[in-house]
Amino acid sequence: MIMPYTTAPLAAPTRRRTAAAALAVTVILALALAVGAGGGTPAAAVVAAAPAAQAPAPGAPQPDPGIPPADPGVAQVDLNAVMTALRLNDVAADYVLLVDTSASMRDGALFDQVRDFLRGYVAGLTPADRFTLIRFDAVPALLYSGSAADAGSAIDQLPLVPNGGATDIGAAIREAVNELDRRDASPVSAVFLLTDGAHNPPRSSDFPDPESNDRPWQALQDHTRQRLDLARVHGHGIALRNDDQAMAGASLLKWALPATKVLALPPDQLRAYLDRAKEDSRRLTAAGLLTPDTQEQVTVSWEPRLADVDPGASHLVTQVKLTSRAKWLPVELTNVSITPSRPDVQAVGVPDRIILPPGQSVTIPVILTWQQHSAGWLRRSQVVTGELRLGATIDSPWRDVANYDFKLPLRLRFADESTVLHGSNPDGWNLWGVLRLLLLVAAVILAAILGRLWWYPRLAGILLVEWPNGQVVQVELSGRKAQISTRHRIDAPGTGSVRGRRARTDGETPRTDILVRYRPRQVSGRLPRVRFSPGQSRIVGNVTFTYPEGTHAEGWQREAGPFARFPRFLRGRRGPRDRTGGSSRTPPPSGKARRAGP
Repeated sequence: MIMPYTTAPLAAPTRRRTAAAALAVTVILALALAVGAGGGTPAAAVVAAAPAAQAPAPGAPQPDPGIPPADPGVAQVDLNAVMTALRLNDVAADYVLLVDTSASMRDGALFDQVRDFLRGYVAGLTPADRFTLIRFDAVPALLYSGSAADAGSAIDQLPLVPNGGATDIGAAIREAVNELDRRDASPVSAVFLLTDGAHNPPRSSDFPDPESNDRPWQALQDHTRQRLDLARVHGHGIALRNDDQAMAGASLLKWALPATKVLALPPDQLRAYLDRAKEDSRRLTAAGLLTPDTQEQVTVSWEPRLADVDPGASHLVTQVKLTSRAKWLPVELTNVSITPSRPDVQAVGVPDRIILPPGQSVTIPVILTWQQHSAGWLRRSQVVTGELRLGATIDSPWRDVANYDFKLPLRLRFADESTVLHGSNPDGWNLWGVLRLLLLVAAVILAAILGRLWWYPRLAGILLVEWPNGQVVQVELSGRKAQISTRHRIDAPGTGSVRGRRARTDGETPRTDILVRYRPRQVSGRLPRVRFSPGQSRIVGNVTFTYPEGTHAEGWQREAGPFARFPRFLRGRRGPRDRTGGSSRTPPPSGKARRAGP
């Protein structure tokens, strides 16, 4: 029950910002003691890091004296040198010739000139090439398909006098496509269509005039795209007469090979043109060989592995192995360097230029020197660490030929060009680190203690305890905890305790609540806990606890909280209502506490 006229001041807490300021000062002082050198004192270097221009450490292996001098550029070779290096005489190409043998080829001895041209042309082919000869009029006929070395006999199989009554160009083109659709066909092929007139098929032909019915021609086009790599097959439609009908007939090859070149040539110019076309085919063959090489990698390997080196070693020689994965393309590395990620690591003996033949490897010895340093917050270690990266300009003597003749820009790149350098040796305890850890732990413990003292301040004021029989006991509170029992200051029939608890207030006057734990004598189990503010009373078990609202008996507020004995500059200024319970100089009411009415 609440006593209506009592003199009980509330506990006087320190303001929250004053406590926070003091706590912050304490933590900052502790952390200031804990701050020290981050990585410890660097150990003396076993071998001083030497730049590339200086001599390596005494006793270390000397770099290879046969390093070629630096050259600002890579010397380029011509097309003939590249063709010779590629051994194109051993690389076969497919040449398919479609020769019109219709009766119109007799006019002007046109057919005789074509036959004489073919004899000279076949003699100029390389033995590795494959030659196919197909004549066509009403129906196509395969005369020869095999090595160019034996192709001379194929010319003798042409008729002495062309007497075909029709010209089925579509069927001849289909025969050429089927001939190139072989397992052993060369990836680079050329088809030459020689005709003197338009498409004039017999009625039984599968290829009518495309202007009236182009479905068979579309089917031929689809079949060619499915069976052949059109990027590797060159088409040449040659009109042997300079008129519209001959040009229309030669243009029909585009249905199968869309990139076909169509032109009108007299028989005496065929040799020069086909020789140029043959050279174009050889270049296309060379480009096909070099295409994968221009996008290959130069792999880098480091021996021995540098992930577990001895920091105390005077030097280390690593074997850097560079391997070209190109099959044909020679590679040359210029401005070669090994760049460490740390300034205390140096690489000595790196050549400025390295030549890599196709598919081969070159190994260079590189001397690594470093300056070891101490590390470890608690356990000290002698450490060397960093990253090594090989850098260079990747070039080739064939660069210009690849760029300008084959339209193949070089896109060579490194693989595994970087590695990790690391080593560690234990070197005992870091005493300064242990001291910092202990100071930090002490600071944390001190902050926790001060925080608990701030949340549970000193008790002040009076507490009224009413027994079940109506007897009222008035107890003046002091200290941080008061025991409840018949043998302690708070005389009540039971056991428990009373503590102060700082209340959370947002923008209001700070206050301290009362936290009571009490259990009557006849009751067992856990002590129930009750919290109440000044001016309130609570019944716990069969006892009524009242915390009156008022001032202290002496009339002066006393400093409460864990910072009561701190200097004033740590506690802050006290305002006119710095303590809950009235003005800082309000005297307490006089008189004795009495029990309220029934």
